[in-house]
Amino acid sequence: MALRWGIIGCGFISNDFVRSLSVAKENHKVVAAAASTLQRAEDFIKKVGLTNVKAYGSYDELLADNNVDVAYIGLLNDCHVTWTVKAIKAGKHVLCEKPLGVNVKEVKLMIETAKSEKKFLMEAFWSRFFPVWLDIKEKIAARDLGDLRVVNINFGVLLADTRKDVTKGSTPLYDIGLYTVSLALYAFGKKRDQNAWIGAKDKHGADAWANITLQFGDDQRAVLYYDANNRPVNNAILNFENGSIQIPDFFWCPNEYTLINRKTNEHTTISHSYPGSQDNYHYNHSSGLSYEADHVYKKIQEGQIESERMSHDDSVAIHEVLEKVRKDLGVVFPQD
Repeated sequence: MALRWGIIGCGFISNDFVRSLSVAKENHKVVAAAASTLQRAEDFIKKVGLTNVKAYGSYDELLADNNVDVAYIGLLNDCHVTWTVKAIKAGKHVLCEKPLGVNVKEVKLMIETAKSEKKFLMEAFWSRFFPVWLDIKEKIAARDLGDLRVVNINFGVLLADTRKDVTKGSTPLYDIGLYTVSLALYAFGKKRDQNAWIGAKDKHGADAWANITLQFGDDQRAVLYYDANNRPVNNAILNFENGSIQIPDFFWCPNEYTLINRKTNEHTTISHSYPGSQDNYHYNHSSGLSYEADHVYKKIQEGQIESERMSHDDSVAIHEVLEKVRKDLGVVFPQD
């Protein structure tokens, strides 16, 4: 049976998500798309090559469509809480783009609503569903290289000013920095005990960069760096007692990693193929969005309201770090 998707928001990320469904393994069908105007929705449907899809000029109209099983929320950050809550109360399951909310209060409201209405809700941290990260998670659990000690992640990219809007809850921390936090928490599989950071704001009043250290207990920590004004070497390195796992550029959507065993001096590179062609996407390797879509399909078929791989508690833990770092840097959102 096909999982019937309604797309709320017709921007770049929604384009990529819809296109990725064509290379997914499970049975997905987009049945509706909604934008701020009917013309935008119709143009979107034509652009992504869909047929027999209903176009709506308002999000409320889509939520009233009984043919929609699950809503994909691809709106601006400050719109996530409103339309996620509305979608759930309209009887839809929800996959909401990250960040789920712009503060912990919003995240908890969405989770409480999903639990009350018994509907599936997941924050779309697609990285956690890539085969590379699934491999790494298994190797951490198996202790192939001993205990995980230190995670180092760097993510820098030159972000346009349009992606630095405090009024909409859109700053580099909530754009690229969140990847480093999410993957550190995913690797260690637990909440941090302590944290420390330094960073700076830009002329827009948004965070510009930060160096974040998260402590997970004795001799376990993550050292994370993000920067919206410089382009360092982007990578993730997981350091173990007896070696390391290194993920090169595009660590957030990777297709390979190198396992280094210090005892044997062996270097082993493991590769996975990206699903389908990488053409016609706005962002790098977006065909990998199909991995999270297939996971959502399975969880909904099982009658679950959350994912064990990207759980509600995971979202809260991530946003607790984000909000703490942001406020300590002096960045305040109107939604706070």
